[in-house]
Amino acid sequence: MSKIAFTITINREDLPEVITVGDHRLLNPVATSELAHSHIGPKQLIVGYWGEPEGDPFPDFLAVRDDEYADAQAWMSAYMVAFAPISQWCRVWRASELAHLNRIGDTPTLGRRMGAWVGAIIAEYGSQGTPNLKEVSGAAALTTPTYSAARALAVWGDFDRFDDLLKRHEATMTRHRDVGRPLTTEHLLPLWYVLAGARWQTKPSVDSRALDPIKQIIDYLDHETEIGQDQIADLAKRLGSQLGLPEIHRCAVGPQGSRVEALDLLGGRLMSGPRSAATNAIMGFSASLIDPGTPVLPELLRRYSQVLPAAALWAGAFAGMWFPVRVLSEHAGFGRLIAKELLAQSDLFTKPAADISFDELSRWTGRGFEGRFPFRGLMLRSIFVEIFPGVTIPIPSSRSDALRQEAPISSNAAVKQQALNLDSPGAAERAIRKSGREVAEQTPTMRSLLLRMDKLEKGLEDLMRKGSKSSSRTSASRAEKSGS
Repeated sequence: MSKIAFTITINREDLPEVITVGDHRLLNPVATSELAHSHIGPKQLIVGYWGEPEGDPFPDFLAVRDDEYADAQAWMSAYMVAFAPISQWCRVWRASELAHLNRIGDTPTLGRRMGAWVGAIIAEYGSQGTPNLKEVSGAAALTTPTYSAARALAVWGDFDRFDDLLKRHEATMTRHRDVGRPLTTEHLLPLWYVLAGARWQTKPSVDSRALDPIKQIIDYLDHETEIGQDQIADLAKRLGSQLGLPEIHRCAVGPQGSRVEALDLLGGRLMSGPRSAATNAIMGFSASLIDPGTPVLPELLRRYSQVLPAAALWAGAFAGMWFPVRVLSEHAGFGRLIAKELLAQSDLFTKPAADISFDELSRWTGRGFEGRFPFRGLMLRSIFVEIFPGVTIPIPSSRSDALRQEAPISSNAAVKQQALNLDSPGAAERAIRKSGREVAEQTPTMRSLLLRMDKLEKGLEDLMRKGSKSSSRTSASRAEKSGS
């Protein structure tokens, strides 16, 4: 999909002037197919808007050389203190990433596998022991790694950075480990590999041959417009014969009581042998046969949750392949809310919707993500982090007047002092050298509010103590009078 961007290539130190003056007559139209061929020299960057700008002084995106990406981020944070976080209003691209923009479709899509992705996401969230999925918010499921993988695939079409995406998700959620189940790379990547199908654009980091029987079923179902119980049973029989596990077919036929018994027999056989990604997949496939279309089966798989933790996700994925409408409708439409977010229009060709990008947040927190977040987000109790372009997840925020600590940067060039709190000679250099205390002084409102709240709370406690003492004295006086 080719979009038109209006851009200008400038020296880094001219960025404050370009934003302040806002002379859009200097911008030149360029198609996304040609954007990747733009030359960016040392200490230069591309300033760009999607569509002709109309009065907005802040660009929609910047692009910098790959080898200067970290340095450019640090430079902007230090020299443009009043406008941090930069990624909240302007996406910063590496030059090499511009070549991929032209392959993005008009609308995010997961094809007929959307139900499988939604089922796996619901199962992943449900496996945390949530008592009632009808009572949780739709945003809760957006904290799962499988949501991030599905969203990346929906936005980008083909995708080749699942490993990196998972690492970023895990790093972002470090401070909130209770939000997600401790599933590892070896548990999640096999599922993503099978569900992505031909859109997985990198060498599989899993035993793909062992997963071929499961992958073939997903590929087959991808081309079927309607699935019936007889068809499900036939697929189960073929898989059981192929793997030498007749219990799989027995999970799909007869009354549910006998199906559950067959699943337990199958679980015993699988547990007695070597365990792998395929073992999780087989167990999840078989569990989905007990009641096709049910994404969450906690009782059936609870006894296997420690040794086969990904089986629940596979069961949810197959539920979404069997009967996607049921997966989207159960639990008061929980799946519909997830699907809505997965297929929401991408913001890659407009301003970012997130509060901050992964790269900028990792700079502030030293990649530990344990610090507090000293910036204003759209929501009061959450911030939205773009862990990968087009993939945004919510995480709880902390009320804080904590200071933003930036890594030192090197710059030998003279910098223009046009505005942006840098209107005196040497101000930029001092901004880099001075401690976070000076940054905090730029936000006195929050600090004063917190101090006032503390004083009010202390005053309320004093009043309550005084009231308690007064009540005690009154009671004692009444007792003396009645005694006399």
